[in-house]
Amino acid sequence: MRIGDTVVLDGDLSLIIPVDGDINLLIPVDGESGVVTKVTEHDLPIYTGQTVVDPDFVGITLPTANKTVISNIRVNPIEVESVSNLSGGRTVYIGGII
Repeated sequence: MRIGDTVVLDGDLSLIIPVDGDINLLIPVDGESGVVTKVTEHDLPIYTGQTVVDPDFVGITLPTANKTVISNIRVNPIEVESVSNLSGGRTVYIGGII
């Protein structure tokens, strides 16, 4: 079982929430019973792939699903240049000056 997996339960669920007292919510549940396994981030493999990404027009998916990420993932900014033009305005180059 991994984080995000669906578990089907059979029986009753009881939820107690303290709100200046207790609220008891009883929810009947029907379906298949099974074993529920608690999965924490310590049970998952550590992501060891790239952590700095340059943007592009195609895109990239970092394979971080069901892994613990122990450092920030940085997406670099898109380079933008602005220069004066002959009409007295500014021309903007996305991705840098060619």
